[in-house]
Parts: sequence; structure tokens; C-alpha cells
Amino acid sequence: VSTQSTGNPFPMAMAEATGMAMRLNQATEAVLANIMKSTQGDRAYVFHFRGHDVHNTHEVVSEGTAPFLDKLSSITCDDIPIFTSAIRSNQRVVVHGIDELDPVAQLERAEMEAEDISQLALVPVTAQGKDETPVVGFIGVDRCGEEHLPWNNASLECLQIAGRFLFALQSFGEMVDGAPILPCDKNALAHPASEEYRRKSAGELWGVLTQSQLFRLTEQYFALMPQVMPPSSTELSGVQAEAAAHFSAHRYALLPPEVWSSSSLEDGVLEDFRTQILKFVHTMEPDIAPYTRFRNVGYARYAYRNGTILPLLHKPFFQVDPKANILLQSKPRPFSRLDEQVRQHPGLMHILRTLLEDVWGNELGPEVHVAVHPVLVRNFHEGEIHTQSYATYEGTHVDSTMRVAVILLGRENVKPGTASTALYDPKCPIGKQRFRPEDEAEIAPLRLAEVTLMEPFQAITFDDAEFKHDASNPEPEDPGKEMWRSVMLVMCRVPCSDSSPLDGRCIDGSTPRSPRSVTSCDYQV
Repeated sequence: VSTQSTGNPFPMAMAEATGMAMRLNQATEAVLANIMKSTQGDRAYVFHFRGHDVHNTHEVVSEGTAPFLDKLSSITCDDIPIFTSAIRSNQRVVVHGIDELDPVAQLERAEMEAEDISQLALVPVTAQGKDETPVVGFIGVDRCGEEHLPWNNASLECLQIAGRFLFALQSFGEMVDGAPILPCDKNALAHPASEEYRRKSAGELWGVLTQSQLFRLTEQYFALMPQVMPPSSTELSGVQAEAAAHFSAHRYALLPPEVWSSSSLEDGVLEDFRTQILKFVHTMEPDIAPYTRFRNVGYARYAYRNGTILPLLHKPFFQVDPKANILLQSKPRPFSRLDEQVRQHPGLMHILRTLLEDVWGNELGPEVHVAVHPVLVRNFHEGEIHTQSYATYEGTHVDSTMRVAVILLGRENVKPGTASTALYDPKCPIGKQRFRPEDEAEIAPLRLAEVTLMEPFQAITFDDAEFKHDASNPEPEDPGKEMWRSVMLVMCRVPCSDSSPLDGRCIDGSTPRSPRSVTSCDYQV
């Protein structure tokens, strides 16, 4: 079942789209040539990060200077680790002479010597060229040969301005023709950006481009562009607008089931998704100790980039911040891999877009790492009914993320008023268990909001940096029967590029999900 229209917000024939891509490449090269000349360089280029990989997409060189675009079109951060680590930390890399390199930068020295580089300047660039977004690549200039000139602040500022312009330009092209910036971004499992997102984003980026002092260098390449309308506010339903306003003002919002309604969503899609995910929930493996007797958890990872959602490689889950869970810290947990029918379901894609684009208003920017966790809390294990049904045995906690949504999937034989989700003042200590009277006495005055989710798709969402949270334990209406409650947690953050303790690669990388079978795992600890 599809939720995407087959129309194109910028209708073009294939030949027109190809021609537009060529003109945008020419515009990019014109800007790089200008920067190379103004900084008295011999080579200017643009690189994009994709997880642990680095891709050189454009390069211009002076007469007599060897190009390296083909060689560097796809390398890894391990090839130039000192440079890429600094850039991902939003630091400029300026080398006035190869002999000033730190002795540990042996790979960087070797690369500079191989390319006959005597000086270089690399400037990090953020997503779509916006200051508040994460670093997604860099622009650079090399000087080759023996002549040395000082890099001054004016040269570096020129690079910064050019980098912002070019990354906005390339994102604009992606929004207009729908083609990913990099060949590696093309994936059959990807869910493309909606027409509404592409229109809105293209309008915003067009405004950025036309206000830049570099636009005059590229204006000729836009002569045959499709008409771009000024950006306008996304049409939200009354319920969505109310939720978005409450979240913006208070950093949390209660979401009624109606918040997911949309004219672009076919009838029955959400209910079919709920049927499929609940079927999967009851096949998930139990969590590791101390949760084994009462909780099962599933896991799926996604990369949201410029409105497109791509399923990522399945890996064990761990907390980035070990202080977030006092019981397990950052111990890897092999949560069950969502089966393909659930993971790719259009109902799930619609829920993710509604949160990211409508309720949260794209606050996290154009690049977001998304984690989806179906959770089942139960009072039975291996055929035995027990009383150890802890919703959050770890107590008050945070999720090492930026945005969280708790969405009810279903509850069976659960007493009304139990299994309530609560938010606490940031001063609330971590690890307090409300089922312990002494802990409850301490944290009750710090409880700011609480809700018992009763209807399917009813939800609460909050800014993870603004609150601690927990849930009270579910209690059975009939203690002699099986009881369960299932929610879907959606946790989103700006991608974390720190090295993973599992494999040394980026924690929130961009490796697509493999086409393996439902029961297998892409990754082994």
C-alpha cells in the first residue's frame, strides 16, 4: 500500500532532468573555479560524508595540475583519519606546509605527497549549508608545487561561503529532480521524500541561493529551471497544528490518534500496520537480564536525509551515554530485528514523517538518525504467569537521544490507570524506581506530566534533553490471566559520528540494510 503520490512537484521530462543535473554540475564547477582562483590554489573540491565513507563529488584543477576525483570518489575516514576527525568536530584544517603535520598524521602526509600538495585548507560544511545543522562534508583547496603563500582569514571565509552555497545548491537539485546527490544514496529500500517536503525545502533553499553573493556566478545555469515557488507553511490539520504548537512551547505534547490522519494516507494503512507489528511483537526474543522475564524489544534503524527515509544495517543496540541506564550502561543488546513487512510498512513511514516534519517541525534538521523500538511488557514467561511486570525497571532515565515518542500499540488485561508514562524535571536523579516507596517520595514532587495511553496510536512525545522519564508498572485486571502492554518507541537524534565500540565505525552510520532473511542479523557482536 503506498502513501506517496506518483506525481512530481516539479514535472520534467527525463531529458530536462538530465539537462538540469548537468547545469547544476556546471554551476558547482564555476564556483569551485572562482574559489580556486581567488585563493590562488591549484585544486578545489567538495567531499560528502556518508557514515564512515567520504565521497569526492566535484573537483576543478589548474592547468598542469593532476586531477584526483576518480581516485577519491569513494574513500573512508580511515584513509585520512586526522583530517576527517577534525572536520567532523567542525574544525577547519589548515596546513601551511607539509612539514608542520603532526608525526601521527602519516596517512595524511602520504596522501599530500602523492598529490604533490604543499599546502591545503579544508573547511567543514553543514547540511544544506545551514549553521544549525550537523557537518556533512567539506570544501577544500590545495596548493601544489614549491611556492608557498599564507592562508589568511579572508581565504578561509571565502571557502566557508562557497561551501555553504554549494551544499545548498546540491540539496536544491536533489529536491527539484528527486535524484540523490550521491550514487550510493540510490537504494531500492529507500522511501523518497514527499512532494510537500520537496516543494517546501526547494523553496527555502532557493531563497538561500538567490540571497548569496555567489548567485551571480551561477545565475546563467538556472535559466531553464522549473518554477520554484517561495516556501510556504506546511498544511497541518488542526490536531497536528495544536500538537506542534504545544511541543514547540512546552517541549512535549500529548498526541491523540487523530494526529496521524492525512489525506495522503489510504484507508486502512495504519490499522494494517498495527496488525502486522503486533503480530511481530509477540514473536520478539526476550530482552537480556535483568529484563528477560517481563520484556521483549525489537529494533530498526533509519537514516532520514533531505526527506528520504532509508533502512539501515541492523546492529545491536547500546546507549551512547552509559549514565542513561544505570543497570546496563552501554552494554550491547541484540534486540530482535524487525521483519521486512513491518520495517518497510507505509504506515510506519507515515508515522515517522508526521513526527519529524509536522509535530517536531524539522527541528532536528535535514539529517536525522531514527531508531524504532516495539516493546512488549508482560506478566508471563515460558508458560508461567508471574508478578514481575516492570515497565521501566531501570527507573527514571533518558534515552541518549533528542526526541522521543511513545506510541501505544495495544494493551490486554491491563488495569486502567496503570502503565502510565511520566515526565520529570531535569533535576530528577537517574535510576529512581517509582515502585519503591522511598524513591517515589523523592521523585513525586518532580513529576511534571503523566498520561495513561489507552487507545491504539495515542502517544506522548518529548524532548529527551528537557526531561527525565519513566513509566509505572502495568497491573493485571485478572491476576490469573496473561497481561501485556505494547508500545512503539521512536527515538531521533542528529547523527552521532563518534566511533562505535562495536566496530570502530560511526555510531549512526549510513550503511543500508542488507537483503538478508527475516531471522538473520546483518551484524555479529
